[in-house]
Amino acid sequence: MSQQSIGYSRDATVAAVRSFYQFLTTLPALSPSAIKEPPPSGWPDINTTSHRQLKKQDDVIDLLRHLPYIDEHADGCTQVAYGTSAIQYNGASVKWCFACDKIEGNIVPAGCGQLPEYVAVLTEGSRYGSWLLLDTQEGMLLVGHAHLKLSI
Repeated sequence: MSQQSIGYSRDATVAAVRSFYQFLTTLPALSPSAIKEPPPSGWPDINTTSHRQLKKQDDVIDLLRHLPYIDEHADGCTQVAYGTSAIQYNGASVKWCFACDKIEGNIVPAGCGQLPEYVAVLTEGSRYGSWLLLDTQEGMLLVGHAHLKLSI
């Protein structure tokens, strides 16, 4: 049996994240008003200049520009699973990480080194949660945990 490449599509990825967030609003923990949708051209404050510290390819920045986000201030919680929080790339927490040079452990898993420039980090897993990493070359979602060594 041959393995086919799934491929990456920004629009399909955005639709999948949106669908997942909409599902979460059917549960008691997340209000529909907490989900913030980007303008049609994407979030204006997410671009290669403002997010240069991530050292990511244009495809990754373009994805981050077009994702819906869970507002980190709306309900006080961006958890999408146990110990796993969605990263709001246009939120105050990410801006603080850039300003204080605290990317590792907050936006990038601690101890994994520099992730490839084609990998988008979608969640922060801290110590007990999961880091969801999207490989935009292969179209694969990778799950990492603090106690596992990531190799991409």
